[in-house]
Amino acid sequence: MDDPEEMVCVVSMSVDGRAWIVQVHGFMDFRHAALLREQVDAVLRGAHVPVLIVDLSTVAFCDSSGLSALVYALRRCRNASTHLILTGVRGTQERWMTITGLSRIFDRRPNVTDALPAAAG
Repeated sequence: MDDPEEMVCVVSMSVDGRAWIVQVHGFMDFRHAALLREQVDAVLRGAHVPVLIVDLSTVAFCDSSGLSALVYALRRCRNASTHLILTGVRGTQERWMTITGLSRIFDRRPNVTDALPAAAG
């Protein structure tokens, strides 16, 4: 990552045409959280996506705006009948999710590899 304050959301790949992976890098804060919302909207505007995996393993910082963007993603996925899975949640993100109770509503897996079976079945 060249600029640690830049968050780049990339829809990186399709898995068997049934899942999309959005990888989030850098800072997911009030300046950048809208990028995640935009990427989720872009993915869900296309053909039906049964599973959307949001990989947070390379997020350096996440504030309440970032958590809000994840809740937005969850709502949008539920409205689209898409299963949202978060991967790579750790450190401060994990603590905030536990404190706010969000850890109970998100399907979380340690990494993308562990999340892929949900896309297959």
